[in-house]
Amino acid sequence: MTALAAGLATAVAATSWRDTPAVVRERVVDLVADCVAVAALGSTRPELVALRYGLARTPVGTATVVGSPRGWPAASAQLLNGSAAAADQLQDGHRPARGHPASHVVPAVLALAEERDLPGDETLAAVLAGYEAGVRVGRAMGGTPPGVHDIGTWGQVGVAAGVARLLAPGDVAAAGRAIELAASAVLLSDAATIFRGRTGGHAFLGASIQLGAALGGAALAGLEPEPGALDRHLAAVAAHDWDPTVLEPVTWSPYEVLGGYVKVHPTCAHLHGVNDAVADLLPLDASDVAEVEVRAFAGAARFDAVAADELRARFSVPTSVAVALVTGRLDETTMTAQTVASPAVQELARRVRVVHDPELDAGYPDGRPARVTVVLRDGSVRTTAGDRPRGDADRALDRAALREKAERLLTGRFGDPGRDRPRAVHAARGGHAARGGRHPAGAGGAAARGRRGGVTVSEAAVIVAAREFVRTEAGFAQVTTVDRRGFPVVRTMTAFLADGWAVDLVQRRGHRRIAQWRHDPRTTVTWVGSRRRAPPTSARTSSTCRCCRRGWSRSAGRPRRCRGSGRCAATSTSWSASGRGAGPGPRCAPRRRSRTSWWGCGSIPSACAWRGSGRARSRSRSRSRRDRDDGESDPGYEVADGLTPEEYERWLFEVHAPDLLANPHLDRIVFNKVLRPVHQASGGTAEIPQGYSFYRIAEMHFADEDAYARYREWFTDHPIPVDRGPAGRTDFKFYVIAEATEVTRDSLAAR
Repeated sequence: MTALAAGLATAVAATSWRDTPAVVRERVVDLVADCVAVAALGSTRPELVALRYGLARTPVGTATVVGSPRGWPAASAQLLNGSAAAADQLQDGHRPARGHPASHVVPAVLALAEERDLPGDETLAAVLAGYEAGVRVGRAMGGTPPGVHDIGTWGQVGVAAGVARLLAPGDVAAAGRAIELAASAVLLSDAATIFRGRTGGHAFLGASIQLGAALGGAALAGLEPEPGALDRHLAAVAAHDWDPTVLEPVTWSPYEVLGGYVKVHPTCAHLHGVNDAVADLLPLDASDVAEVEVRAFAGAARFDAVAADELRARFSVPTSVAVALVTGRLDETTMTAQTVASPAVQELARRVRVVHDPELDAGYPDGRPARVTVVLRDGSVRTTAGDRPRGDADRALDRAALREKAERLLTGRFGDPGRDRPRAVHAARGGHAARGGRHPAGAGGAAARGRRGGVTVSEAAVIVAAREFVRTEAGFAQVTTVDRRGFPVVRTMTAFLADGWAVDLVQRRGHRRIAQWRHDPRTTVTWVGSRRRAPPTSARTSSTCRCCRRGWSRSAGRPRRCRGSGRCAATSTSWSASGRGAGPGPRCAPRRRSRTSWWGCGSIPSACAWRGSGRARSRSRSRSRRDRDDGESDPGYEVADGLTPEEYERWLFEVHAPDLLANPHLDRIVFNKVLRPVHQASGGTAEIPQGYSFYRIAEMHFADEDAYARYREWFTDHPIPVDRGPAGRTDFKFYVIAEATEVTRDSLAAR
């Protein structure tokens, strides 16, 4: 190990959360909350939903991917959460180091800490160590060569350092190997892919995190780098102006984390001087604006093209200026595809002139200087300037503003439950230890769980963690397996809080096993729900699953999973679940031939075969729906041009129907294939006018209108990828919401 690596490694290994100044600890906790919130926002992008879906066959793990209900291996969580953090250009950064340290280190460390159930103070210490080490390497690089983006490069070295501190605290040799091994194989990202708004750029951050964590793990296993990689390799291929004198820390003081920034605007950081200047002019009626001149330093002036879509708009001075002037603000709610493509924004953007002012170049990297002049139609002129952006270094956002940003992004993603995420992360401030839990979508990561054992945790922190556990984990699960003879075996597991908010860790491990069972081809988790101590208050709310109470023979034909709310399936759902026939009971299970794709929770296979006659199926259906009203949505449609009926049927039953039935609020679907039109009705007493032709008329059945509303909300958090949806396949003719009333001879006789 060279002297350069040894200095960094010593500081990494010695990083102590308890010995860190309070102001630094608070800043680290704020950055963790910000990274979780920004990843939550990015996770909704269609391209990242598709990426998550493409990796859905990855084995189940215990790390969390924001927006996904299943557990993931740490490496997959690092890729997916890192990609989401980069997508909307709201991630953190460090201007003098010219990169994004926390966005690299936080997803890497949280995933590993969660996977290994490590304490919160150690997790936060690892985040701090990775941040400080990475930033110092970035400052020594003096930027990157032309055409190379900062993602990867020194951020990857910071990841490896953070992993070493997390998994081998106090081990200087391991930290040195991690730093030099990461410096020996840096990812050099193409700047054009990112700056031109290509979706592939999202994956650069996730891949860099994965690579840094893998190299850090290899170093901990004892794999040796060739000494001198920082000077010999990293400086040669990734640095613009290498200055090794920066890499001489014995301790982290002064802390670089206090000099970083958190973004206020959803744009490239180079544009923030311009965006700040425009914000100072607001409110301003865009219709009064004749033209705008923006004078900027070279780094910002190159982004002078008008953008055609929202991703490119994040790297466009004219378009970001136009969005701010037209909508009155620039944030995640206004930087949308619809706003960017609107005639008002596009027309105004073409009247924004961007000029490179050489006199402003000297102001970078100390700031991001810009001068904005707005000429109004009445001839008046308004001028303003921006320099060091809001949220950066001495203009850092206060803790209230940082918390407001995190809560805004998380509630926008998850609704009101999102407010608990930053609270859970902040429960770890002050050095309180914590046990690893589910991060971004859970309780805020390994930094959010309270731990006993000599550490005094505030009552508020315990209550936050306990309530989060109740909301996300406590309850019971009914697990069904098939024995060697093919007969079902049902087991029920419970988890709840004892008096004093205590939780036995065996219960939590049990829930992790449930997550694994969901993806076992021999196992079906049929229900997971909140544990209710009071008697049920309605026919559809119960302390046990209706499928369980009715018995295996009436409910196990199609594997089901209802999760979280404790609202069981309606009677019709329980009966219609036995779609292969309600016979006298289960027969031996056949060989598994196919898997049913369930969006958002992996694949659940058929667990048992059922034999029964068509008469039995009809009888079970009429018994379930006799004399009851329910709701349904009824679309009528043709097959879209360019698709054969055979291709359409294959997509409908192998792709689309499983995607829809993954939604727990949908009871069942009936596909009615139209055979021929009818010209007279009611025994010839009425003529039927001829209108649209239909290939199928579908019935989608719900318990009631509230269930339909929940069905639509569910797809907000679990969107179907565009390439799996009906666009381009189904030519809809009508789509109505109806209340269904079934009338039978028996029901008429009873009236």
